[in-house]
Formats: sequence, structure tokens, C-alpha cells
Amino acid sequence: MKKVAVFRGFVIASLAFCTINAYAADAKVPPAGTCAAKAYDIEQQLAQARQHRNAGQIQGLETALRSVQTHCQDDDLRVKRQQNLAEKQAKVAEREAELRESQQSGANADKIQKRQGKLAEAQQDLRAAQQEITAAGGQ
Repeated sequence: MKKVAVFRGFVIASLAFCTINAYAADAKVPPAGTCAAKAYDIEQQLAQARQHRNAGQIQGLETALRSVQTHCQDDDLRVKRQQNLAEKQAKVAEREAELRESQQSGANADKIQKRQGKLAEAQQDLRAAQQEITAAGGQ
């Protein structure tokens, strides 16, 4: 019984691998920031996992792919990117205020330097969020 299940899994994986390879050869990479792009990325990872016969990873990626195909909507992704951008902007503003407060209160140099580091990190996160939106076509 177990041999049949293993064989069935192997056949299904082989067919899926062939399908993905055929799709990848004929299809262009979908636009970034879309559900199709997410599915494409998962399919690429799935092909690699199958090539390396990583059963646990295959199972997880198949679950992720089904979830994307079932639940993902491009509008939801756009809204999440915008929310992420707003959060990063708020964090930068908060870090700037903390730094100004430290400088005005005459805090020691270590504290000011620490706040500058936190601000730089927040600014880097903001740039990453902006680049993500740009890569998705400005959405």
C-alpha cells in the first residue's frame, strides 16, 4: 500500500514538474507584485525542490501554491504594499522625532548615535517598501 502511495506521488510530481517546465518555457515572467508573480515564484521554488527530491519542501510549496491560487487577489497585495509603506513612513517620522528630542535634550553622544542608527535602519526599510511599490508598477 505504501509503495503505491509513493509511486503515485512520484508520478504526480513528475507530471507537475513537466507541466511547470513547459509553462516556464512558453510563458513570460508575470509582472512583479501580482498574484501571478507570487505563484510563478513558488512554482520555480517547487521545481528546484523536486529536482533535489526534498519531499518536505515540496509539500509546503504545494500548499503555498494552492493557497495563492485560491486566496490571492492583486488588489489585496496592492493595499498591503500601501499599508506597509505608510507604516515605514510613520516609523521614520517617529525615529526622526526621537533623534531631535535626544539632540535637543543634550543627551550623550552614544544615545544620539544609537538613535541615528535606528533612524538609518528605518529609512532603509522605507526605501525597500518604496522599491517594492515601484517594482509592482507604482501600485
